[in-house]
Amino acid sequence: MYNTLLELLFIAFLYVYTTEAKSCTGWANYTLTRRGDWTDARHPNSPPASVRGFSETVGCSHNARYVMWAPGIKATTGVKNVAEAGNVTAIEAEMDIQIALKKAFKRYVGVMMVGGRSNDTIPNIEVNSEYPFVSFISMIAPSPDWFVGVRDLNLCNTATGEWRDREVRELFPYDAGTDSGVNFTSPDEVTNPPINIHRITNDTEGSLKGDKPVLSFGTFTFVKTSESVEVTSAPPLTPTQTANPGTNFNKKTLVLMLCIWNIIGYLL
Repeated sequence: MYNTLLELLFIAFLYVYTTEAKSCTGWANYTLTRRGDWTDARHPNSPPASVRGFSETVGCSHNARYVMWAPGIKATTGVKNVAEAGNVTAIEAEMDIQIALKKAFKRYVGVMMVGGRSNDTIPNIEVNSEYPFVSFISMIAPSPDWFVGVRDLNLCNTATGEWRDREVRELFPYDAGTDSGVNFTSPDEVTNPPINIHRITNDTEGSLKGDKPVLSFGTFTFVKTSESVEVTSAPPLTPTQTANPGTNFNKKTLVLMLCIWNIIGYLL
């Protein structure tokens, strides 16, 4: 019985100290490198290489209260316009509203990438302790309403409380759910009512249907270029002050004390 209770205490200790997420402090700057990998070998039934490309990549740093896009939800007007026509005007206005509401921090936009294997960079993407997430989107062109992007990517490593040095994301194709075309060059066919955003797979009717999984159209790579970590410390004690360990509680300490208290109760 005694050994069992000690084991429970040890498990509780490990659980508390390994499951609590850690926040990053200060700020960090990143460069986003966008690399296209849209080829005939990877994506059969594609339009000629001379007309392939990606629209301006647009996005922002934000907190958890803003969701630019996600599978299973309807596309906003901004996401629809990017996915259908590569137009970023509406989504920039949407992000400006989120910035005013303190849900987003700063927005960024790249340039159009001509050619399926083109590259581009967006420098000086700033995240901080209040806005550690990034989301970006770019149209696959030509296409009915298909896009690539990243969403709700947390550049803070919550296991260590440190800003990530480098993050790479494969760019798989998504359908915005606003145009019913099934091929890269399908004529406009409004989906009414719109359906939810969803990932395009090899089971999806149209140009990308096949026997093998649909490969990514490239990568987004975020590389940390600079950071400033805030160091906070308690003010020095005056000669008449003494440290009071009883005030140094946190959630971990409280949970552990409750565990110990319960175990003592069992032993008595």
